[in-house]
Amino acid sequence: MLIAIFAARALPATPEAPVTEIELILDASGSMWNKLEDGRFRIDAAKQVLTEFISETPARPDLRIGLRIYGAKVHYSKPGACEDSELVAPIAPLDRPRLLAAVRNGRAIGATPLARSLDTPLDRAGRVLVAPDLSVPGHPNIFVPGDLAAINQDNGQVVPSVAPAAMQMGKLVAKNIRKLLDDLPTVKFKYFDKGNLATIGRNRAICEIGKVKLRGQFAWWFWLFVHLMYLATFRNRVIVFIEWAYSYLTYQRGSRLLTEREGDGVSGAGESAMGSIG
Repeated sequence: MLIAIFAARALPATPEAPVTEIELILDASGSMWNKLEDGRFRIDAAKQVLTEFISETPARPDLRIGLRIYGAKVHYSKPGACEDSELVAPIAPLDRPRLLAAVRNGRAIGATPLARSLDTPLDRAGRVLVAPDLSVPGHPNIFVPGDLAAINQDNGQVVPSVAPAAMQMGKLVAKNIRKLLDDLPTVKFKYFDKGNLATIGRNRAICEIGKVKLRGQFAWWFWLFVHLMYLATFRNRVIVFIEWAYSYLTYQRGSRLLTEREGDGVSGAGESAMGSIG
C-alpha cells in the first residue's frame, strides 16, 4: 500500500503564530485494487488510514490540511496517466467533511509515478534516495517511507522492499513529523530484520530467523501462524483461515502475482508466497 503524507512548515503568518501545512497524498493507481492478506483492497485500506487521520486530527488555528490524489482521473492505459495529479482539497484550515468526502470519492484507475513527481534523485529501481531520517534530501519536511524509499542498512545493503520494513518506516515517519511540529530534531531510521518466511510447495516452507533455520512442514505451519497473527483483528484471522483451509482442501492455488507498472519502478503485489516476518 502506498500512502504518502507530506508535512511542510510554511512561513509564519505572524511572528507569534507559525502555520503548519500538511498535504495528504493518496495513491490511486490501478495496483491499489490488489488485495491485502486480510482480504481488503489496498485502496480501501489506504482510505481507512486517511479517514482515521483526518477524523482524529485536532482542529488548531495554526494547522492547515489538504489532499492530493494521484491516478484518479486518467486510466493507466491512456496518455497522460503518469501526469494525473489533482489537489482535490486545497490546503486550508481543517475541514473534515470536505476532506472525508474527497477521500471517499477517490477512484483507483491510473498510473502513479510518485517517486518521479518529487523531482529528486532516484536509484535504478525508481526509488527515492532518502536521507537517514527518511526525508527527501534538501527537503527535511518531506518524507518517503515504504517500498518507494531506498536507504542503506548499517551493513551497506539496501533495506528490502518488504512489509515489515515499510511498517517500521511508517512508524518512524509519524514520529519525525511530530518532532518537526514540536521543533525537535528528527530520528534516523534503523531497520530491524525479524527474519524471512517463504512457502515452497504444499506443506513445505523455509524459515530463517537469525541463525535459526527451519525447513519442511513445521516451517509451513509456522508460516501460517505468523501470517494469521499479524492480521489486524480476530475476525480477519478467522475469515482468512477459513479461506486458506478451503483452498488447501480443494487444492486451489491462491493468488501469487507480482506486477510492475512500466516506467514507475514501483511493484504492486497480490498475496505473495514469500515475505518477511512483520
